[in-house]
Amino acid sequence: MASDAQRYALRRELGEVLSQPAADTLMTLLPPIDWSEVARRSDVDQLRTELRGEIGELRGELRGQIGELRGELREGMGELRGEMGELRGQMGELRGEMGSLSSRVDALGHRLDAQLAKLVAANVVTVAAAAGVFAAITG
Repeated sequence: MASDAQRYALRRELGEVLSQPAADTLMTLLPPIDWSEVARRSDVDQLRTELRGEIGELRGELRGQIGELRGELREGMGELRGEMGELRGQMGELRGEMGSLSSRVDALGHRLDAQLAKLVAANVVTVAAAAGVFAAITG
């Protein structure tokens, strides 16, 4: 690769042989790097082909991973639906038990009301008898 000093010397000599504008134009056409570092169309085409292949592989891998994730998601949703069904069943059982307990509590309430009515009636009779006895004694 030519150094900057060498490029400048070449431009000056070209300017003496050609015109300065022609030398400037020619120098702009010569890259300031080594020719081995200039990419050819075939190099670019080869890279394009390689990149397309790699991109295709990545797409395939990504599609596979997405498919796996979808499968896992479907499986998880199925399990969740099953658990929700179990919970619904348990809730139904609890509702049935609550209904049974409610009926039993209602029945106990009616029995207590009946017992209370009997006790009140018995107390009324006892109080009336005691009042009669008291009236007879004091009377």
